[in-house]
Amino acid sequence: MSSSMAARTLDQDGVVKLNGILSSDTASILRQQILERRNVALESIRSSVDKGDQNNNDKEDWRKYFADVLLKGNQDQGQRCDLLLPLANNPTLQTALYELLASPSSLLYKTL
Repeated sequence: MSSSMAARTLDQDGVVKLNGILSSDTASILRQQILERRNVALESIRSSVDKGDQNNNDKEDWRKYFADVLLKGNQDQGQRCDLLLPLANNPTLQTALYELLASPSSLLYKTL
């Protein structure tokens, strides 16, 4: 997709899909880290519920991991969630954001 076509799609639809905008290495590592963080988050929530914790902080434990759009759909079928990713001390996410937004070779950089 050309940068002008991407810009037009973004302007019209408010969203644009840009295949290959991250390097395959960055995308692969980031995907693995996201899946691991999601699994840790889900397990933390399950264990808190299983223990029957009545502490209000435990009831809100999911807020450490997820935004307010929480766990939509069936988990076995790729349940949607808005997983929060910490930017601080997360070099893979920082690299991905650089590749996406600041790299002069990035199509999105050229589009904006």
